Amino acid sequence: MIATTDVSGVRVLALRRPPDNALSMALLAELTAAFSAAAADASVKGLVLASENPKVFSAGLDLAELSAAADLGTGPFRSLIAAHRALAAFPKPTVAAVDGMAILGGWILAMACDSRLFSEGAKVTLSEVRLWLSPTEALVRTLQSLTTDHRVARAMVLRGRPVDAAEAVAAGLADAVCPSAALRGEAVKEARSLARVPSDAYAAVKR
Repeated sequence: MIATTDVSGVRVLALRRPPDNALSMALLAELTAAFSAAAADASVKGLVLASENPKVFSAGLDLAELSAAADLGTGPFRSLIAAHRALAAFPKPTVAAVDGMAILGGWILAMACDSRLFSEGAKVTLSEVRLWLSPTEALVRTLQSLTTDHRVARAMVLRGRPVDAAEAVAAGLADAVCPSAALRGEAVKEARSLARVPSDAYAAVKR
């Protein structure tokens, strides 16, 4: 469910679960294991989280696993938070290459990265309120810490409003916007640029 490639010392983990990269518990476990493996690999200087589908980064948690019939309880939510925390704690530079829609859990993973690059058609949303749910306090604080415009954060959390690439850059949620075809290459360049600083210092600052 993940396509893994190494490019100039940067490990690219590309979500590959058609049709919309729904985050099943199995996919989230695979991601968390991939983060651990990349952290332990001395040849990996940085990490890019991307999507094989240019129309969607991730549609969030797998709705089939959230149904009462699946009888998984809070398991999907715990798996998502575990993956988010593992990515946030990754000791090397991380970049999210957000192409297409990053909905709910997809955006939660992107928020765990050190830098976020958007394609021109990217949109993100944290729209739990529309599903009669609420994001955790920690995730709301993370969102607020990333943005320079708290009106955008309030609109995302209280109204479930999506944010496009231009607004995301203006609000500080994205670091840059580039064409979809160039997105992954630019994300790799950004990870390599961040990795130029001493690795121990970078890891200490992240901690």
